[in-house]
Amino acid sequence: DFTAKEAMKTPSYWLLVWAVGLRNVVHSGMSFLLAPVIVWFLMGSGRTEDNSLPLAALFVGLMSLAALIMNPVMGWLGDKWSKPKLSAAAMIGGALSLLILLDRTGNIWQAVLFVVLLAFSETANPLAWAIMGDFFGRRSFATLRGWQHLPDQLMSMSTPVWMGLIFDRTGSYYWALVPLAVIYGLSAACYLVIPLPKVPARGD
Repeated sequence: DFTAKEAMKTPSYWLLVWAVGLRNVVHSGMSFLLAPVIVWFLMGSGRTEDNSLPLAALFVGLMSLAALIMNPVMGWLGDKWSKPKLSAAAMIGGALSLLILLDRTGNIWQAVLFVVLLAFSETANPLAWAIMGDFFGRRSFATLRGWQHLPDQLMSMSTPVWMGLIFDRTGSYYWALVPLAVIYGLSAACYLVIPLPKVPARGD
């Protein structure tokens, strides 16, 4: 097992911090503004806001149900396959989910696909905890997770604000969703290049 100091000297630790932090940049915005984004998309077909709101509530519930099912399945897969690669796949799924909304057709099937893929992206969260344990062991697990959350929270706290500002200025979430999809892609890239850390040589 690594000490906290040893782990934090490895590129593996900081790449994992970046991967998780970038994921949470998207998560913080989409979890806070999920219903408004769905309403905006549904109104693209000519629906009124009043007609779109009940549908958005159903889709939020569908996403929660999908995540409830997918999380244990992804955890089981993570014990059999590469957790970083599975996490990267989840990030790619998240990016695709956001791109689906850009044409703003308001089609129900697209909204369903959006929430299912977005739920898939959420399955990377429990895998991140497992990757930390796999890489660095239990010796300093709590310390490493605690330090990981500091940049994580700093990176993600502004997302709902700038998403809201973009919508207030343009009347659209288009230019909020595009950078979020790119951020998901960057997170996927970080997951894919994380090297397995080498256990430091010790004299004891």
